[in-house]
Amino acid sequence: MTVEGPRFALSVDGSPAGIGRVVEAFDGFSAAHGVPDAARRAVQVVLDELLSNTVRCGKPDGRELTIRVGFLLDGERLTVEIVDDGTPFDPLAREAPDTTLPLEKRPVGGLGLLFVRSLVDGITYDAEGGRNRVVFGKRLGA
Repeated sequence: MTVEGPRFALSVDGSPAGIGRVVEAFDGFSAAHGVPDAARRAVQVVLDELLSNTVRCGKPDGRELTIRVGFLLDGERLTVEIVDDGTPFDPLAREAPDTTLPLEKRPVGGLGLLFVRSLVDGITYDAEGGRNRVVFGKRLGA
């Protein structure tokens, strides 16, 4: 199967400024290719959550973090790939928090990733060659 459609990729340093560059690039890509507002907003939230976690927690000891982000529009689906050379971390390995528990009995963390999962139509993680790779998709009509 051949994938057809507009694509764009960029590499940034693992910093708040780098996250800002990704957000600007996605805004331009989505505007240029008519990504519906609902899908665009959902992807922006997911990008912010995943990239912020990577920058905050994934910085390897003694060296800078590099993040590569790619966007692919294929028909009615937008696919985003995030690859970083930071500390290995599988954001999908952690169980979703029990939101039925009272707040004082819940462990800290995990709600951002729960929210991410609710906004996308599929998400995967793998690590290979010292790199973390997260790929998620969003149907444009959803």
